[in-house]
Amino acid sequence: MNRREAAQKIGLAAGVFTALPSLALAHPSFHHGDDGWMWQAQGEHAPAFFTPAEYTSVVALCDRLIPASDTLGAVGAGVPQYLDMVYAAERDAGDKKSGGPVFKSGLALLLHNSQERYQKDFHLLSGDEQDSLLHALEGSTVNSPGWKFFQLAKSSTMFAYYTSKVGQVDELHYSQEYRTSYPGCTHPEHKL
Repeated sequence: MNRREAAQKIGLAAGVFTALPSLALAHPSFHHGDDGWMWQAQGEHAPAFFTPAEYTSVVALCDRLIPASDTLGAVGAGVPQYLDMVYAAERDAGDKKSGGPVFKSGLALLLHNSQERYQKDFHLLSGDEQDSLLHALEGSTVNSPGWKFFQLAKSSTMFAYYTSKVGQVDELHYSQEYRTSYPGCTHPEHKL
């Protein structure tokens, strides 16, 4: 990669991360909970975009990408639900730029690789076996279907997790405190 390509990629990334909050607010899958959070897990979930078998694998995938630690992790934050809601809403809205088809075809590749290599469904594999399949996708040729799927799965999972209450409050310790005024610095030497 030369400097021009690197600068273009950095510029594109900056634009995407600048636009994400606005895009998220406009998306139909976002809704305010009683406590003001834009989206949060809603309990039991019947998948609308994924088949039940696919959804089980999406749960396992999200758990490998952001596992539970001293916080709930991606599954506890409702990330699989979120992904299903977003892709279903995009499909229903006829969104031509939806990541859903890329995610579904990549998931099919992951499930195929799981059966071919281990003769088991992805969600039934050990953590090391799941990681081996995911590392293979991550390390595949740039812009190949497997690579695109892994990048989309990773970025979507991270976005959903860090815009959830679990990610923002429990992990990042973000506060949604609202101030009607800002008193400024109260140190006497800083008074005007």
